[in-house]
Amino acid sequence: MIPRKLPEGNPKAYIPFSYESKGEIVVPPLPRFGTSFFPDYLPSVTHNERGLPILDPARISVPTLLIHGEYDGVARTEDLLPFFAALPNPDRQYVILPGAAHHNILEKNRGLLFHALHAFFSSPAAVYRA
Repeated sequence: MIPRKLPEGNPKAYIPFSYESKGEIVVPPLPRFGTSFFPDYLPSVTHNERGLPILDPARISVPTLLIHGEYDGVARTEDLLPFFAALPNPDRQYVILPGAAHHNILEKNRGLLFHALHAFFSSPAAVYRA
């Protein structure tokens, strides 16, 4: 089981899945598969427990942006840093989003995620490489 690492006093870090219908806020229920929230084909253990990474970072030759939440309980910093260091392309960035967990796109601070993505994709290519 993955320990909960969100900071104390911040239970509302996530944006509720809701929409407005005729002035009412509707919160749809989470999907259930049998007695579990996740279907059987999804792994029941973390990548670390399965002895992964599932890919070889040395084979990634394109510019790479690795984004990690400060309170991520799934992807650990001690696993991501060696992965990042093994990327062969020097055009790579490692970003830690403060106050974020694993699902940055669903969290209230997702503006930081959008900023990091925009900065990465809009940055100019290197003019000179020795």
